[in-house]
Order: sequence, then C-alpha cells, then structure tokens
Amino acid sequence: GDYACFAMPYWDWSNEPTPSQVLNGQTLVIMNSGIGDDSDGGCQNSGSLFDEGAYIPQSPSFTNGAGTRCLVRNVDYTLNANAPGIDTCDFATPQEVMDLIGASNNYDVFDGQLEFGAGFHGYPHLCIAGNMETFYSPDDPAFY
Repeated sequence: GDYACFAMPYWDWSNEPTPSQVLNGQTLVIMNSGIGDDSDGGCQNSGSLFDEGAYIPQSPSFTNGAGTRCLVRNVDYTLNANAPGIDTCDFATPQEVMDLIGASNNYDVFDGQLEFGAGFHGYPHLCIAGNMETFYSPDDPAFY
C-alpha cells in the first residue's frame, strides 16, 4: 500500500513474565524484541536500530562521552529503588485493564486509577527507566 515503508515498533507488555518468573530465569520479552535491550544506564548498543549513533532521541538528558544524545534504559524489573512503595514491576493484565475501564463512568476516578493504580501507566516508565523516566519517554520505542 501507500505506507508499506512505514513501521512502528509495538511492545505488548501483557506478554511479559512476572517478576517471580524473571527471578527464576525467564527473559523479558522486550529485551528480545528488536527495539534494544537493557543498557544498564549507558547508551544503547545492542545491535538494534536504536543504538548509539544510529538513533538520535530528542532528550538532552542522556549523552555519550562525545555529547551525542542516545537512548538509555536502566531496567530494574523486580525491585525499583526509584519508586518507594512499588516493590515489583508487575504490569496490569489485559483483564485488569478491562476491569478498570468498566469500573466507573466518572472520568476523574478512572484517570486517577489509570495514572496511579498498581501496574498501570507509571510502571513501564519507572521499571524501564532511562529515557522512559523523563518527559521525553516517547524517545524510547518501548513507549509505544
């Protein structure tokens, strides 16, 4: 079609293993998805299209030694010291998302639960960290 050259990476977080499964050796799906892996707080260099030098994000917060902007992740999937009170990165299941949608017809209640409820909007940002923890989170293809 007209847009055959366009592709958008998509991360289906509902396929991720639970934190206990990760502790027992399962690998996170996102780390084998082609959109980069955990760069342990440094610039992405995993052989993906989003590696240092191949992809220049908008965020001025993360740079390599030469000052070039880069994509950074610092995945802490099982425990997150940056988020006191959040013990695990156990994302909401598709059923929990549907339950949230049907729980109230009041937008303020829904929005509060979506933004601050366990496993919903904030968890991927906090647990992947790096660019995802900033207002430039759309720099990371995992955002989508």
